[in-house]
Amino acid sequence: MDVAGEGAGDLDPEDLREVLDAGRRELAAVLQRFGGPLVEPAGGGHLVYFGWPVAHEDDARRAVTAGLAIVDAGRRLSASLPPGAGERGQIVIVAGGAGIGKSRLVRALRTALARERSRWIECRCSPYFENTALAPFVDLLRRMARITEADDEAQRLSKLEQALGAHALPKETLTLFAPLLSAASPARAAPLNLSPQRQKQKTQEAFLALLQEIAAGEPLCFVMEDLHWADPSTIELLGLLVQQAPGMGLLAVFTCRHGFAPAWGGREHVSQITLSKLPRNRVEAIIDRVAGGKALPRDLVASIVAKTDGVPLFVEELTKMVLESSLLRDAGSRWELAGPLPSLAIPSTLRDSLTARLDKLGHARATAQLAATIGREFTYEVLEAVSPLDGAALEADLARLVEGELIHQQGFPPRATYTFKHILVQEAAYASMLKVQRQTMHKGIAETLLARFPERVEAQPEVLAHHYEGAEVPARAAAFLLRAGQRATARSANVEAVGHLNKALQLVDALPEAPERDYLEISLRAALGAPLMVTRGYGAPELEATYARALALSEKSALVALPELMPVLGGLWIFYLVRSKHNTSLSLAVQLLKIANRTGDSGDLLRAHIACGNTMILVGRPQEAREHLEKALSHHDAAAHGAFAFIYGQDAATHALAMLAWALALLGHPEDAFRRADEAVAAAQAVSHPNSLGMALGVSSLVCHLLEDAPRALRRSAELIDVCNEQGIVHWIGMGHLVHGWARKELGEPASGLDEMEQGRRRWREIGSRSADSQWDATLIQAYVEAGRREDALALLAQARVYVDESGERLYAPELDRLEGEIQLMCDGEHAAAEASFRRAIDGASRAGEKLLELRAAVRLGALYRDLGRSEEALRLVGDILATFPQATDARDVRRARELIAG
Repeated sequence: MDVAGEGAGDLDPEDLREVLDAGRRELAAVLQRFGGPLVEPAGGGHLVYFGWPVAHEDDARRAVTAGLAIVDAGRRLSASLPPGAGERGQIVIVAGGAGIGKSRLVRALRTALARERSRWIECRCSPYFENTALAPFVDLLRRMARITEADDEAQRLSKLEQALGAHALPKETLTLFAPLLSAASPARAAPLNLSPQRQKQKTQEAFLALLQEIAAGEPLCFVMEDLHWADPSTIELLGLLVQQAPGMGLLAVFTCRHGFAPAWGGREHVSQITLSKLPRNRVEAIIDRVAGGKALPRDLVASIVAKTDGVPLFVEELTKMVLESSLLRDAGSRWELAGPLPSLAIPSTLRDSLTARLDKLGHARATAQLAATIGREFTYEVLEAVSPLDGAALEADLARLVEGELIHQQGFPPRATYTFKHILVQEAAYASMLKVQRQTMHKGIAETLLARFPERVEAQPEVLAHHYEGAEVPARAAAFLLRAGQRATARSANVEAVGHLNKALQLVDALPEAPERDYLEISLRAALGAPLMVTRGYGAPELEATYARALALSEKSALVALPELMPVLGGLWIFYLVRSKHNTSLSLAVQLLKIANRTGDSGDLLRAHIACGNTMILVGRPQEAREHLEKALSHHDAAAHGAFAFIYGQDAATHALAMLAWALALLGHPEDAFRRADEAVAAAQAVSHPNSLGMALGVSSLVCHLLEDAPRALRRSAELIDVCNEQGIVHWIGMGHLVHGWARKELGEPASGLDEMEQGRRRWREIGSRSADSQWDATLIQAYVEAGRREDALALLAQARVYVDESGERLYAPELDRLEGEIQLMCDGEHAAAEASFRRAIDGASRAGEKLLELRAAVRLGALYRDLGRSEEALRLVGDILATFPQATDARDVRRARELIAG
């Protein structure tokens, strides 16, 4: 019992001691009544054992009763503390096998808290929604807003707005929650302009804020049942709740089966209760309660005890089955056997027991089976739509199921919601049908949902997939899982998207060979690529395998011009680009262009030319890159291609403009490069797409660094870092720190700037990207040379040479030759070797058309010639190359060249 808790610092030490002593006295008095020994383990707190060292038959009851008494004592003591001092949220994990009593314990807690001023919120995870992001929280929101299937988008928004209006929540909460419920977008709300990942995080934070607001008004008991079926996004959100719980007036109870181990277990405010099988005396107590206090024959009780193996649900259901059977007759104060007890009269399993009870329901059994096919939770509206019964007969069946405690009811028809008492009850009802019955029911439910509940189909396509899978129509099931995966990807629920799409691929594996089957698999693998990039990284082997399989299928099925093939080839192109396999990447880009020329589609041509241009920059062909990128821009239409940012992760115009800026910088057109880089940033801002803005600022920073404009590089890289931090964008932040560190070094912070550069390079490598590594290696080599760190410069140069040879990334090869000359000049007497290195740099840049790097190397060789007394050679060398630059150019390399010529 934490008597003082968070408020201890607000009390005078002597007052605090009095409160603590009073707390210990209260605790000792409670434990003396219930017989639990007190242990004070290292680290503080108190530990109480029940059942050790002396066992009692009712130790479980003693523990719960003592716990409630301690809570009451703590409540009385909390009045001594400053306002809010006793608020310290607690998390309790209740673990145990199916039917062991987790839900019963939760119901007992609710009954115990009914007398207290508190708020009760209960959610449940479902095996049907293991890959549906935030499924239990979305259901909670639907219940809070009292949204029904019949509500249109405007009504849903109105109800949601009214439900949230009672709480002081961030202004964007309504905009974040509305799409989760298929509600209309708030008319007055400004667009959030968030990356998908950041929108997901903000949505999780909004749910957390909602729970915090509720807990601030009154103590909150928040229950999440069946956590072993929770989707990954829900687990993440509960992790946030666990972190914030100590500062909330909260008791959170999470139930789960054995084997579920959350990452946030083991904290001081997190406790776990593991439920085990009941001893004989507790089993007999349940039998007595279910029998209404009337004794059952001893042999029958013994049989129930033996069969149920201490599982409370089994005890209850088997006892009810026996009471409803013809085995017993009422003898007034007790039950008697109606005759000899047959050896097979008592079922051996819980499912057998539940099936026997269902068999006694008459025609209500068919309704239970149909409801079980819908799911553990179902609405009257959906059941009525698929049931052959009229309203009166259906309600009579449901009433019988409620009376028999097989289902629980909330509300009244036609707005009623029903839940099977336990998932094992639902499973027993479902399993009691023949396979052909189940298939027929699943198909009927799927077709009814499609015809009458389009909003549900749109919001939860995975439900349709479940029913078509049950109907053994795998192609339809896979098609709806494709929709579910695409929907999850759009919301940045990438782990869930991978789950949906992989399950769909398993279904497709069972389909017979046919072009339609291949088409579906290609579509699934094309959709799988994007979430795999996020969850596994751009260079993940699974990504290559996914796209390669889709490509092989398309070639086998002669579907080369298939629209889905463009994202497949595009995904493989990105994979090899990021893995720095640039020759393969270029080959794929050329394939993209061939298909685009065949289809003639402007969008295909746009993306293909961007792929060619991007890759040709990296392989050291900037002039060809420029031509492709200018063609890409000529195909761009803002209205037609505006959605590309959300389909492919980057706005096409932004991508083309950014790459064009890079090419122009290498070609020796600094002013045009800066202008195009600024246009790329503006284009990204115009489409309000954070990932595109990150890319635009990243390449703009790169161009500023390439052209050695330190003030502009400092500004752009700072903007990039801010956007990455605000939006949760990890891909570009390493580049941001590389350029920001370089700019700081150039502007007078050599040591700290170099530290930031090294940090940025590490972060760039951490995301699995190596593309453009030669430029960043060259940047660090230059910094090491300036810092006098010759050995570090040599080691990194050797690594960079190997990388260029293996990757085919030749855009910065001339710069590595120049830097080799710089290192050689650090040693006296190596002028000839340095001259040869500078010459190789000039020749290599000249062949590639990289005028900027050619001039940079020429200026360095010219300076060497001047120092060696060969001024005329220096003037001729530098003057010839400088003449190819526009007169108005004021780039740093041009200024150096002019200064060298001026003497």
